[in-house]
Amino acid sequence: MPSESEDTYNPLLYLHGDADVFYLASCLVSTGECYKDECFIAAKTALLSALIGFIWRYGREFGYSVNFNGMMELLRNYELNQLFAKVEKDHEKSFAVSQYKKFSKFSKETQEAVKTSVIEQFPDEILECTKTDKLGLEFLRERKTAIFVIIPMEHDKFNFLGQTLCAQTLYLSTNSGYPSNKDFWVNVFLEEFPNMGLIPEFVNILAVAKKYKVSISCYLQSIHQLGAMYGSLSAAICENFDNILYMGGACTQTMRFISEKGRIPLTKVQDLPAEECILITPNRVFISPKAN
Repeated sequence: MPSESEDTYNPLLYLHGDADVFYLASCLVSTGECYKDECFIAAKTALLSALIGFIWRYGREFGYSVNFNGMMELLRNYELNQLFAKVEKDHEKSFAVSQYKKFSKFSKETQEAVKTSVIEQFPDEILECTKTDKLGLEFLRERKTAIFVIIPMEHDKFNFLGQTLCAQTLYLSTNSGYPSNKDFWVNVFLEEFPNMGLIPEFVNILAVAKKYKVSISCYLQSIHQLGAMYGSLSAAICENFDNILYMGGACTQTMRFISEKGRIPLTKVQDLPAEECILITPNRVFISPKAN
């Protein structure tokens, strides 16, 4: 639980439209749900999209705070069928209503399992961290700001919050709907990246990052770790990072990648054949001495 001197983060303050609502819901589902089936993931995404969409757009009208506290109060204490039926009368094309209708089509068993999963994901410690917001992500492009995301090592209940913060920062910084600053770059350094959880649309974000003056770098130990989250896209993700700090390891695929990574720039600069431009072979990557 954060002390008064620590920063708090309310993701709902950075929503500007229905697409942002859906992206936030996708972030919340993408951590810790890899073992679930697609039906469960779709149902949870629909429910979270409905709850977040309602709280963000209509929460104050119904007396709810616009944060995860309001969302959980809504889930625990309100008959959702009646609530969304009431909203539909005044807002027929409401995104929140359409998402709740999707959720309602799943079996009762799936619905109850999803509701339980959401309740377990947001314990009191999380609700306290997200009650207010002191980060000011909207100012990242207007003034120099340093944000450090440090999560506990003894448990993983805060992992999804760090992943959501990173994902939302990248999403807002590389979205054409938001102004691009001409003065500041947004530099993102991802440590323990494979343990953060899947960042939705991350490949697309990497592809356009430089256009929006966003630099993304990674601390890497094993490409196989990324494979657990991103599958066949893990190698392409590594190739598109601006910088990689190799932490060492015994993964032969990663060692080959690091070796090739050093070869390519030298080939371009010296205009030499690739076989003559090997800075370090894979086996030497494995036994390279550690820095003092």
